[in-house]
Amino acid sequence: MALGDSREGDSWVQQQRSGRVYAVLGVVQNVSLWLSGFVAVMLKAKPEEFADKFPSVSNAVLFVQTWAWLLVPALLVLSGFLKWLRKYLGDPAVWQELHALITRYRDEVFSDAGAGLQQHRRVTLFKHHSWCMCFRRWPWDAWLTPVVRSGHTSQISDTAFRIPRGEDSGAQGVAGKAWISEGSVYVENLPDVQHASRSDEDCSTYAIATGIDVKRVKEKKPQGRSFYAFRVEVKGKPWGVMVIDSRDTTIRKKRAKDKFDRATESFLSLLLQRI
Repeated sequence: MALGDSREGDSWVQQQRSGRVYAVLGVVQNVSLWLSGFVAVMLKAKPEEFADKFPSVSNAVLFVQTWAWLLVPALLVLSGFLKWLRKYLGDPAVWQELHALITRYRDEVFSDAGAGLQQHRRVTLFKHHSWCMCFRRWPWDAWLTPVVRSGHTSQISDTAFRIPRGEDSGAQGVAGKAWISEGSVYVENLPDVQHASRSDEDCSTYAIATGIDVKRVKEKKPQGRSFYAFRVEVKGKPWGVMVIDSRDTTIRKKRAKDKFDRATESFLSLLLQRI
């Protein structure tokens, strides 16, 4: 890791913190489960046997027995919640492997693309959710949310694409289009909406081609001028969408297909089963 690369350094620090949090949650989960068993065993103890020599122990046993009806379920619920939370967060080691795989795939797709920063050529993996846990205008609809992005650019993104229920059209974004098409979507030669000379027509053209609202185009000013998106499956079932985007006006679609070979797809599927 280069000392001058602050983005890579920040990424490393975040990975370490995530790993520690994940480990601590695991310890607390095991302790709470052990304590629930301990409380259950203590129900068989006889406080009077400790009353003479160890009155404090006798009082502790009596306290546990008195409140066992609340302690045991509370500890079991806490253990179950922490187990769910760890699964929801995902093992940091798996996330690191997934990020490395996505980044390597990006590098292979654009290995012969010529000059240009790799951060302007990205691969983002979106996960499909049947409903949205956070506050949104349509929380009951399905959504595609980003879970990992190639490179050392920020992994934090508020980008999400809505997929209206019971509709064959109306899905947002290239990712949404790829999801409902049950195949792949390729868009190229988009206007540069980041340029100061962009027109309303440019924004409208961009919005129609990518399936997002023109207001969103004007506010967010997306960088991609070409997109290639396809569905990702786990155990034969749709899991999400992989989106490749570039500031270049074209993406070599066939190369992207070829590089996403059986080995890459199988390894990706194995990783996704663990998060």
